[in-house]
Amino acid sequence: MTWPTINSTVKTLLNFAVMVALTGIGRVAFAADASPSGVPTRRSATRGQTPSAPPATSLSPEWFERHLSDPDLRDLAAARFADHHHLTRSDMIAIFHSAAEGDRIDDDQFQTLRALAENAKLLGMPPFVADLARKVVLADPANARFQGQPLGDLEPGSSGKHLEALVQKWFFGADRPQIDSKFHYQRTAGVLFDGAPKLSDLHQGDLGDCFFLAALGEVALRNPEQIQRMFGDNRDGTFTVRFYREGKPVFLTVDRFLPVDEKGRFVYENRGDLAANAKNVLWLALAEKALAQLNESGWLTTKGTAGVNSFAEIGRGGKSTTTLPLLTGVAASRDGLNTIASLAKGELELANSKNEVPDSLVPHHSYVIVGYDPASEQVTLYNPWGLRGNNKNIKYGTFSVSWQDFWADFGSIDHVPVKGGAVAAGLAKNPARMATSPKNVPNRTTGEQTVRGN
Repeated sequence: MTWPTINSTVKTLLNFAVMVALTGIGRVAFAADASPSGVPTRRSATRGQTPSAPPATSLSPEWFERHLSDPDLRDLAAARFADHHHLTRSDMIAIFHSAAEGDRIDDDQFQTLRALAENAKLLGMPPFVADLARKVVLADPANARFQGQPLGDLEPGSSGKHLEALVQKWFFGADRPQIDSKFHYQRTAGVLFDGAPKLSDLHQGDLGDCFFLAALGEVALRNPEQIQRMFGDNRDGTFTVRFYREGKPVFLTVDRFLPVDEKGRFVYENRGDLAANAKNVLWLALAEKALAQLNESGWLTTKGTAGVNSFAEIGRGGKSTTTLPLLTGVAASRDGLNTIASLAKGELELANSKNEVPDSLVPHHSYVIVGYDPASEQVTLYNPWGLRGNNKNIKYGTFSVSWQDFWADFGSIDHVPVKGGAVAAGLAKNPARMATSPKNVPNRTTGEQTVRGN
């Protein structure tokens, strides 16, 4: 059913109601949409960000008359705006649904949707709503396909089903990444967070995406609230996820459906756990899925093919110098092992193992740098494979190596500064002591394997 045409008398009453609302009389407080940029509360520790309303804006009814050419969408947008002085996720979804009820999106409807997307800030849309609305209306490379079929950007003359598909893609996460044919998607039980995000949540599965998961672990270790702010729980089985591109936030949506094997066990992050287990902690698996979806927009740099919505493509490997900025909005660099000294300045740091390493380490693998003990000259690391595994020789979870062995087995450090300069846990009071290569004895100190350092 199309939004009804309003006669002039009703329009007069509506405009009066808008003016009353905009002057603050009968103002309705709004807290129905999750905002990934909101401040986490105790409730959000397990369920994601608590919804919060953005600052109210002031627009006259004449603004809607001047800028929105389709009368039905204009009246709907004006009425929604009058309720709480801004347009929310649910408001924009309602407006999109109304436009999609006809067979075709005509010129007036398209120009009205375009005006809403282009004036998102003026209309008080939360940043994630504004970004998703722009992708629906103003184009994105990822719009080329939906659920494996050709789609394309919205334009005048597009069908209502076309618009609905774009809304499903961006606001509901319905365009799930490609998976191996032996796996299938299953709606998963569990919570977004179990308390604060922590290293022990990491359990990398059958993808070579340590460059991403280790970066998530390092951020969780140093600033767990930043991970919490990365997610918005939409309270409808979907989550909005925030990344950064060149320092500016970008958003997408994922749903609770994750890849499992024939026994209903996770195959990627959280590998081996039953998807039906209500104790599952899902933030890492959802972030991994979001990265696969993000890859479809074409600007993500990994060893996989850009522009493809696929777990396999992000699992071909990459560099944490790409994913650390993706999570923090701050540029990263790859340098020598001596840069570990910058932990004292509050840097986030990941260590990259060499191709030839002892059996206890994973070759060409990204490890979280947890800290350094100057008394024993031990570097503490965390393997994103998690706390358990089938290879009895591999060091899982948190473990320590001597500075000598660290120098022998690792080739570089990816690092990014952190605002506030928090001191890393377990860091040396005099980190300069470990900022140079070991002297005199360049071989490994353990008997597992002899490898000369650089």
